Formats: sequence, C-alpha cells, structure tokens
Amino acid sequence: MILFLRQNLFIYLLKFEMKDMSEASVILRVKVIRKGDVIFLFQEQYTEKILRKFDYYDFNSVNTPYDANFKLKKKRRKFISQTQCLNN
Repeated sequence: MILFLRQNLFIYLLKFEMKDMSEASVILRVKVIRKGDVIFLFQEQYTEKILRKFDYYDFNSVNTPYDANFKLKKKRRKFISQTQCLNN
C-alpha cells in the first residue's frame, strides 16, 4: 500500500497543490502509532475532551461485574430471505 502511494505521489503533486509531511501522528483527534506492519489508533484525547465537556472527567471508574467462567456461544439459527419473512 505504501509503495503504491509513493509511486503515485508524483501524479498527485502535479494534479493538486500539496506537500509531503511524512507520516501523520494525529488524524481527526485520533493518535496514530505505527510499529512495523501494525497501526495502533488511540482516542484518549477525544475521550478526555468529551468527558470534560459534560463534566464527567473527575468521576471514579468502577469495576463491571463479570463472571470469568461464563462461556459465550455462537447462535446457530437459520437465516431466511426478506420475502420469506414477509410471507410468514
């Protein structure tokens, strides 16, 4: 993907007025960290802003009750088409 972008960067530069500012570290208030082939996205700044806006930032966190022995099971049901559903 990166190779494709680099190959076509010259074409984009001719068509649009732009400059290469290297890799982005923040996009739309989402922090971007790249380690090898893996990209991590963090929304800490956005979450903090929303919590402060609605006066929830200074609240204490609580543990959510969770039964570690509970096993999740996949539902096994037959899917039907919309026309079959309307006819029933």
